[in-house]
Amino acid sequence: SLRDAVATVIIEAMGAGLPIICLDKTGPAQVLNHQTGVVIQPGNIQKTVDSLASAIILLVLDPSLRQQMGKTAQKTAAKEHTWDARAKAMLKVYSDAGVDVDDN
Repeated sequence: SLRDAVATVIIEAMGAGLPIICLDKTGPAQVLNHQTGVVIQPGNIQKTVDSLASAIILLVLDPSLRQQMGKTAQKTAAKEHTWDARAKAMLKVYSDAGVDVDDN
């Protein structure tokens, strides 16, 4: 999606051990890295479609890459995208803004 600011679907797919292909837009691209999926630079329609097709073909033809990205994605989701991790990140935002927070 070009408008998914939260990347919930991406995080759910990562949790299921799937490698991700997404556009370098908003939320999805912020949770991925080259070890968990393929991030496509959006351009004109034809370039974007060609890049998506190339990424799909890459993962179809390379099962070991697909499996490794899926495993890494699952570990990343379990470590960085839990409710506890989100709460700690939010507490840090408030703390960095000078708000006295009790993280207990």
